[in-house]
Amino acid sequence: MNDSIKTLRGISVLLTLSSPLAAQESTSAMDPGVRIAAVDSVAALVEYHYVMPDAGRIIAEHIRMQARSGAYQKTTTLSELAQALTEDLQAVNGDLHLNEAPLLNLEPCEIEGVEGMLRCGTLDVFEDRTAKIGRMISLHLAILPAMSENNAHDPLFILAGGPGQSVINEARGIARDLADVRKHRDIVLVDLRGTGKSNALRCEPDTPQAKLNFLSWSLSDSLVTECLQKFNADPALYTTPILMDDLNEVRAKLGYDQINLYGTSYGTRAALVYARRHPDRVRSLVLRSVAPPGVPIPLLPARHGQAALESRFAECAAEEECRTQFPSLAKNLDEVLTRLSEEPAQARYVDPASGDTSAVSINREIFAGGIQFALYTPFLAKLLPEMIHEAASNNFAPFIQVATPMAEMLPRSISLGPVLLRHLYRRCSVSLADG
Repeated sequence: MNDSIKTLRGISVLLTLSSPLAAQESTSAMDPGVRIAAVDSVAALVEYHYVMPDAGRIIAEHIRMQARSGAYQKTTTLSELAQALTEDLQAVNGDLHLNEAPLLNLEPCEIEGVEGMLRCGTLDVFEDRTAKIGRMISLHLAILPAMSENNAHDPLFILAGGPGQSVINEARGIARDLADVRKHRDIVLVDLRGTGKSNALRCEPDTPQAKLNFLSWSLSDSLVTECLQKFNADPALYTTPILMDDLNEVRAKLGYDQINLYGTSYGTRAALVYARRHPDRVRSLVLRSVAPPGVPIPLLPARHGQAALESRFAECAAEEECRTQFPSLAKNLDEVLTRLSEEPAQARYVDPASGDTSAVSINREIFAGGIQFALYTPFLAKLLPEMIHEAASNNFAPFIQVATPMAEMLPRSISLGPVLLRHLYRRCSVSLADG
């Protein structure tokens, strides 16, 4: 089947979806008024649903101009009109993407804090990409269209960290930070399988103690087993190579030949895997906080967290007020961690929503994890000197005040499933290394 016939079938699908011709046979004669209405409906469908928004606008306007000039008056049947529209589409844009394969169902949408009308939709893929049978997964995506008419044709795909973060949930910050990129390029956000609304592998802690434990990434075998049993998924099919093959299918369905990839933390590893598996589809890579495939991810936060903590201590030492109030931060921290290794501290956890209080235990891992997560946020990092100083006097109330919002937010912002898979991989790697 040649490309012209493929495109003709795609146009025919659009025509039959248009209300004036919904019940019309392809060879039936058309009333002139119905023809004009049908052409206008097709133009609107192309403009608002075509996978490449800038090209869709150009094609739609050309179709309308052709209709106003009487170019379609001689067509008397659906097939003839489809043929005429096919020729015009290829003449104006040389685009062959409207073929017999279903288009992605992209609808106008809005995300709070993101300027302009976006395009959102889903792509259904097989969970088992090799067998191509069984359970399907709906991958959710959002396109932030370029803000100018003179747009580049290679978009920027964003890969979030974690693993387990929803990139669509980060749309507001992405739109703000990459506003200059969006002037001339589409920004594409795809919630990878297992994250966001793409069959998220969620297993949220349900008690204050469990939420605090999450700060330490302390995953017991019983928790791993319990969560794995809850998932409506085969965890073996949620690995990075499979995720990147999903992403490449999204790229193809959107009609992009090459793409730019922007990855942060785990997203850098995912980007490198994509580039290795689909090198011809990559125009450029932007890697931020690199987590290369050959390095175990848990080692990186520990190393970088220690560097950030030492930097914060140095900042405090350089500020007279902070230095006077907290003269021995490093020594205080060592004392707290040593004491917590021997015996966990007790504290009261206040639920932010209900106000209910619960008794919780704080061990070395939870305290260290709370410090590490606080270092990600400048405002919370400013509170660390007081938190450590008070903990040295066995007052953990400041720690609980800092830890509570993080403990509440983290399980909701990241799907635990990919973290569990990383945990299992690490356990299996150690077992294999031990023989």
